[in-house]
Amino acid sequence: MTIRERLERLHRSHNTIIVFWYPWYWRQGEAARLRQWVSHLEWMSRRSLLAKVRFICKAILWPLVAGLALIFAWRRYAKESVLIDDRSMGRQFWELCVFTFWYGGSPTEYYNRGMFNEDFPSVLREFISGHECVVLANALNGEGEAGIKNKGQFESICVTAGVPVVPVLCSLKPSRGEAFLADFEIPRVDLFLKPAHRDRGVGIERWDFDESSDSWSFNGRVLPAGGLRAHLKEVAVTDAYILQQAVSNHSSVACFSLSGAVTFRVVTVCDGLSEPEVIAAYLAAPRGHTVTNHEGNGGMVAELDISTQRFGAAFSDTPYVEKHRNHPDTGAQIEGVEFADWPELAALAVRTHALFSDVFSVGWDVVYTPEGFRLLEGNTLWGMSPGLFLGRTCYVRKCLRLLSLRGGSKCRTNSQ
Repeated sequence: MTIRERLERLHRSHNTIIVFWYPWYWRQGEAARLRQWVSHLEWMSRRSLLAKVRFICKAILWPLVAGLALIFAWRRYAKESVLIDDRSMGRQFWELCVFTFWYGGSPTEYYNRGMFNEDFPSVLREFISGHECVVLANALNGEGEAGIKNKGQFESICVTAGVPVVPVLCSLKPSRGEAFLADFEIPRVDLFLKPAHRDRGVGIERWDFDESSDSWSFNGRVLPAGGLRAHLKEVAVTDAYILQQAVSNHSSVACFSLSGAVTFRVVTVCDGLSEPEVIAAYLAAPRGHTVTNHEGNGGMVAELDISTQRFGAAFSDTPYVEKHRNHPDTGAQIEGVEFADWPELAALAVRTHALFSDVFSVGWDVVYTPEGFRLLEGNTLWGMSPGLFLGRTCYVRKCLRLLSLRGGSKCRTNSQ
């Protein structure tokens, strides 16, 4: 690991316990109160004296590490971001310094969340970091979280409740051995093979079936049934994989892709006291003929304004930061387009979250097929997309209500 990689890794693992040296800590408002709760939860999760001492030392050193990471982030993204918002590199550097040293934020999150494309002062008042959301999820999620993470159990619960899902054809694990695959009959359809525990679309393969040759192809590689079975055995040796039937896009979203699947992520919250609510939604579209649609790995993401049911511009990170008002490959308009079927998609997400009502927040990945919406999976750690600032949603209010009812010390914490 290079020095730069070590610094980037360190600055992403920032702490919030020593937040009293940041001026925001003394500000009023629900977002500031929630961040204070996070500080308390992080402190309570350190059970031993040694863990508390190490935590304090890391927090004290973090601003120094973040200062170096700030320079790396600014040099990496500033020039590209000027093309999107016309916000000068000097102004971006100043805002990064305020965000990092005044507010305690992580430098790369300034760019990942598109803060250079927002009204910076108002964003600061509404900001909850991705790290803080992880702490809150660990504290507030109940036993239903296991049912979402276990793909087989998740599918079973959804099917029993009549919720449409993309079924898992088989789960590949090193522990299952070769005997399982020897007996497994590979269906003659297009297949989607993805790692169970990786993110950002890394390692995904789409094997397209050709009936005339009775074979599957991916990335120029053609395999008959025996060859594909051998490939499945090979990839399952070191990691867990999921095999699903590949799906095609509904006509209303097919214009956002040349070949790969267009998906939605719908984020819902549930405090167990009222019905789940949608707080954000995004469209994820692939570029070119890539298999994945993650914005950091060849795809792009566009926010869906849930009040107007219209898409915003799409953002991509690879190979560099770009803003797309139209799809760069198909030419289809994205920004301002109304998604008329949003109510049906929102209802599906709310209905599914009601099955796991003791889980506070979930990001649901949904694909829109010619047969309708189908759930792919739920993510209890759903990441942050450009334009998502939780102080603008009911997330903060519901978090504060649950924390007050349960008491911070009684919430589930993870020792570190």
